[in-house]
Amino acid sequence: MDAIHLVHAPVGCGYYTWGTRRHLGDGYNWARPGVLENEANHRRHCYTTAMSEEDIIFGGTEKLKQALLEAFRINPGARGAIIYNTCSTALIGDDIEQVAREVSKEVGKPVFACASPGFCGVSQSKGHHEFNFQFYKWLLKYREEHPEVCLREEEKTPYDVNIIGEYNIDWDEVVIVPLFEKLGLRILNVFTGNARFENLFRLPEARLSIVHCQRSATYIAELLKQGFKVPYLRVSLFGIEQTAKALRDVAAWFGEDEMRRRAEEIIEEEIAAIKPAVEWYRARLSGKKVAIYVGAPRVWHWTKVMEELGMEVVACMTTFGHRDDYEKIVQRVKPGTLIIDNPNEFEIEEMIETCKPDLFLTGLKEKYLVRKFGVPTLNSHSYEKGPYAGFRGFVNFARDIYQAVAAPVWQLARQDF
Repeated sequence: MDAIHLVHAPVGCGYYTWGTRRHLGDGYNWARPGVLENEANHRRHCYTTAMSEEDIIFGGTEKLKQALLEAFRINPGARGAIIYNTCSTALIGDDIEQVAREVSKEVGKPVFACASPGFCGVSQSKGHHEFNFQFYKWLLKYREEHPEVCLREEEKTPYDVNIIGEYNIDWDEVVIVPLFEKLGLRILNVFTGNARFENLFRLPEARLSIVHCQRSATYIAELLKQGFKVPYLRVSLFGIEQTAKALRDVAAWFGEDEMRRRAEEIIEEEIAAIKPAVEWYRARLSGKKVAIYVGAPRVWHWTKVMEELGMEVVACMTTFGHRDDYEKIVQRVKPGTLIIDNPNEFEIEEMIETCKPDLFLTGLKEKYLVRKFGVPTLNSHSYEKGPYAGFRGFVNFARDIYQAVAAPVWQLARQDF
């Protein structure tokens, strides 16, 4: 996003940001096709107030204001800012909303204050809910005060859509957006992968929201539906079958025969392009066992994808899954599959020993534990060699699965010395 992200906290809370994020935005503006704008500032910078012990004792609102003004001075091309409070600054009661109003008035740009410290409780999903609700309320107020940020009636088209819950993890957007553009749709927003701040104000102008992440992103889609009558469709854009269904469902929603025809042409063209590679990987992966431990929606997304590669899912785990997530997981796996809610290390070890997976799809933390058992892992949460979404991304996913499973090092790791 082409905005300043300011974490109001001790410096440790801002660690995993500027220097370690791989998937930077490119400044592309979906509302203005072919135009690259503000590339140097686009989701590249994140700042922190680096609160000290003294600041915690005496309050840090003045420090926050000065830090934000300095960030705008350093980044004159930034189109706005988002302030995030954290556990420490929430506990001392710093009024970040007042600072946001003051700075917004001074610099003439939108500033959103997000109060979701510690994800607002034990559930990460609860924090996502809070962010979406707060952002929506702020969005409504800002649109009322600044009507120029809204699309004028003559600027709208019957084919304006939002893609919600797509975070551009390792450039997934590069393979997702063109599929819908080929259908004849205009992408007003991608919330929030590679997004532009000014376009977010136009979320209510869309005719349809296409929801990919069906947990945290559903909150904003539901609010748009309630407040602006913008309907939404839930889709999955991983694997061949799910991506094809997404295109067909969207085309069917618009109800135009020409769009349905284009959807079938796109599906046929994309499958033909990847078929030889997919068949090559399927022949070598068929029968392999896989365990999955990522975010709840991703678990049931990946389950279908594994089937397309001929692999057997033997265990599914998630930390922040809701009841409906587990219902979908149960529907998609075969009877007897091990399903664990919020597993600890001992349960993961027991799963490895009893289910004997050939591969573990997980995030960054659990891989170190599992690799000690000689089981290869693949980062399927914030993956590193994507994109993995869509038809073309499916080939990349299959490639990385094969490379992980077939790496000779695991034969050595399993030997008893």
